[in-house]
Amino acid sequence: RMGNDNEQEIIASSNINVFPNPANNDITAVISIDDSQQAKIIIYNLLGEIVKEKNLKNGGSKIDVSELKSGTYLYTIIIDNNKVKNDKLIIVK
Repeated sequence: RMGNDNEQEIIASSNINVFPNPANNDITAVISIDDSQQAKIIIYNLLGEIVKEKNLKNGGSKIDVSELKSGTYLYTIIIDNNKVKNDKLIIVK
């Protein structure tokens, strides 16, 4: 059935939490994935350039964003090559 994949993606998206936001020196990405799944976060500036990329593990992963200047960024969380969450990240120094 085709519906199952979509339901799983919706569930996956709601299980993702990135905090604090606004952030200063680091953020934590909390996700729920199986051992067989690969996940990563990609942070972009508003020009669409990748400024940070990090693999995520099940549970919480800390991401150092101390080198990012104050401003607005976008992030994408990818699980097994599926984009499951896109959101804004504010950095305040």
